[in-house]
Amino acid sequence: MTDILIGGDVKKLETNCNKKLSGFVGKLNQYSNTMKKHSAELKLIAADLVVRSQQLQKLENIKPENLKCYSVDQRDRVLSEILCQANVQVITANRLITELEDFHRELKAEYRNLSALANVLQITTAESFLLVGDCRQKPITYYLENACQVLHIWMLYQRSLHILLNRIDMRNDDSIRQFETMTPIPQHLSANLDRYLLFSTFLLAQK
Repeated sequence: MTDILIGGDVKKLETNCNKKLSGFVGKLNQYSNTMKKHSAELKLIAADLVVRSQQLQKLENIKPENLKCYSVDQRDRVLSEILCQANVQVITANRLITELEDFHRELKAEYRNLSALANVLQITTAESFLLVGDCRQKPITYYLENACQVLHIWMLYQRSLHILLNRIDMRNDDSIRQFETMTPIPQHLSANLDRYLLFSTFLLAQK
């Protein structure tokens, strides 16, 4: 009777753990696709800010007596409009980065839950297909270890974006270019994500 209960508990634990793993992989896939879109949008925002910064500096450097096409008031209105539009772009960039941080926070919580469940399974049995892997999916340690690495690089990426966004000075286009160089997803993050999801095809198919 005891053996039957233990076996039933293991089977239930194994099922729950696999569902949790499939859910984590599915969410990682969803958020990684969104991250790629956000990255492309951030790059466009940075390029636009560079242009506005150059326009701003050029207009501000013209002495009032050298204005030909504008009066001083008109020049000041244009400057104000450039700064207003740039502010809107910076707010949008901040929202996109904040979303990346929210995604990371949610994935990290999912990861911790999955890791805790996997630890219980490892303590309970050593024979589960989740622990040894099979023809359809790798051992759960693979998913845990590689997810940990992906989440760490993701954290560094979003942190760098936030730091450089906060350093933007509209009167210094080099500060914007520094942000622009950070907007592409780091190659090692992109490669690790692609590899991770490649070996998660079966799990994604279950979603």
